[in-house]
Amino acid sequence: MRLTKGNTQTQTNEVSVRVNINIPDALFQKPRLEATITIPEEAIGPEMISSDVIHNCQDAIKETTGLDMIISVARDEE
Repeated sequence: MRLTKGNTQTQTNEVSVRVNINIPDALFQKPRLEATITIPEEAIGPEMISSDVIHNCQDAIKETTGLDMIISVARDEE
């Protein structure tokens, strides 16, 4: 079996069959991905972050990557 586009010559042991294929344009469009992210109220941390949390983060980064990071928390003054 072979498939060709357009009119071609067939061999003596071949039979020509015309095939029309209707494909919707939507098949060639990229799908639109959509996501909804919900953060529950109980996931919100405290307003103030203690220095222990900051030092723990710095230590974890140093242990994992070997990099010394300085982390500071700045309060947004309105």
